[in-house]
Amino acid sequence: MKWETCLGTIFRLERLERGLSRFQASKMAGVPNTTYCRIESGKGANPGFATVARIGHAFGIPLDTLAKEAGIIENEAKKS
Repeated sequence: MKWETCLGTIFRLERLERGLSRFQASKMAGVPNTTYCRIESGKGANPGFATVARIGHAFGIPLDTLAKEAGIIENEAKKS
């Protein structure tokens, strides 16, 4: 699975857990709704660092956690 798709899945699950609409999540993160929707759906999304950082911060997810969950960097636990 591509990392962009993984991020979208992570963000969707976090949004649903909080009972937010996509529009509410995009406003909370300070990113355009269309951008947020593309990232979450994985369609045509190639989000920049600042966008990913804003959304992650809005959901309280540290960047290193996002990178590990999306397979961008190797999880230390998987090395052992």
